[in-house]
Amino acid sequence: MFRSRTARVGLILALLAVPGLIYSFIALTQRLAERNIYLVRLVDNILEPTFEYQGYLATVEHITVEQLRTEGTPARSDALRINWRGQSADFTIPQNGILQHEHGLNKYRRWFGMFVFVDGEESEELLRSKWTPDEQGTYPVKPRLVVAARYTADGYEDQAETWGAVRRREWVYRFAQLHPESEQPDPERAISRWTKNYEQLDSLHAPSTYTVKYRPHLLPESEEDRRENLWMYYAMIEVTPASDIRGRNKSTEEVIRAMGWTWPLAVASTLTLALALALIAASRVTRPRFIE
Repeated sequence: MFRSRTARVGLILALLAVPGLIYSFIALTQRLAERNIYLVRLVDNILEPTFEYQGYLATVEHITVEQLRTEGTPARSDALRINWRGQSADFTIPQNGILQHEHGLNKYRRWFGMFVFVDGEESEELLRSKWTPDEQGTYPVKPRLVVAARYTADGYEDQAETWGAVRRREWVYRFAQLHPESEQPDPERAISRWTKNYEQLDSLHAPSTYTVKYRPHLLPESEEDRRENLWMYYAMIEVTPASDIRGRNKSTEEVIRAMGWTWPLAVASTLTLALALALIAASRVTRPRFIE
């Protein structure tokens, strides 16, 4: 049936490609089904300057630079003050940081936001099924009430729209988490604070090749540490213009990483099978004979 050399080569390639394709497809499917999905989901974007969260009242007020200086703070501009369980946290308002025609906290949305995140739920349906407090008022999921603010790289505050804008890796992000009493009974520790730069936050999700090779000290110390702080990456996204988020940080990258070696094998097997079928088809083409 396959007498020509072309047909025999095609048959050999097909015999190699088909098992490879079947094996890679089974392994790929299994890897995707078993991959460890860990997501942080935004469930609420706080827009009102006064709101209640788990039985406690939180307020956001605009504090003038004069008032800050009266309090002994060497401020250069106004600030937003978060009041929570007897504690406060101030976030300096950057130059051009107020949208005059917006209302509530939307005035500051270019650089500031308050959000409620939930850690580690694989689907929105599963999240909704758990988003109900029990008789004690606690949630099966772990919600976080957080504050995020974005600032120009240190030393470039006066050049925010020029050199400061292009030094994205050095942008500074300040975070605060507001703890209810059930999570942190000590009122003196009701607000936790962090300061990180863009590159550190980017590394929580999917570090760039440059960071892995030249700045490994910015990588999370462990997977547990990464998961505990992953919400900061998602909060950073909310206060950063979409055009300034590193393009490769997409959910598809997580899928490709989970597939590992299986997808290159599947692609190679598919191309080999296509070549084999082409060779077999070519061998069956009748060549015209010319009679002199």
